[in-house]
Amino acid sequence: MREVIKIAFRRENITVIACADAASALAQFEQNRPDIVITDVIMPDQDGYSVCSQIKNHPEFGNTPVVLMSGVVNKSVADKAVSVQADELIRKPFIQPQELIGRVKSLLEPKGHVPQPSIEHNGGRPTVGSSASLSSLFAPAPAAVPVPPTKSCVSSEL
Repeated sequence: MREVIKIAFRRENITVIACADAASALAQFEQNRPDIVITDVIMPDQDGYSVCSQIKNHPEFGNTPVVLMSGVVNKSVADKAVSVQADELIRKPFIQPQELIGRVKSLLEPKGHVPQPSIEHNGGRPTVGSSASLSSLFAPAPAAVPVPPTKSCVSSEL
């Protein structure tokens, strides 16, 4: 999965620094401050919630967007993602890497850009909801947005 993601992001001019565990991902902050972090919820040394919390509570890195990925996405997982201030929660495996790329690009948009309302799926019927709501974590990927080259991601245990 990690290699597929690296190849897909490379095609979008987004550099990926892949890490096998949370400790090596967090160590990357010392060498290569990433523009965004993508981390699995379940990893061998510590979970993605902990990684997210450490990043969000760090005085220098707290504004770095964090995307959590999980094989199970339910209310409990979503509530935990919100409690650690994750910027996105995405279900894996995803069908196309473009879903993840779209979410990453939307998080890398310049601040002040007005986001489009998210589309939520409620019982199979799409409804428009607030982008600040918990259910926006489950919204489909936004339309592609141009991203300047050399943005980097740190992914762990994908």
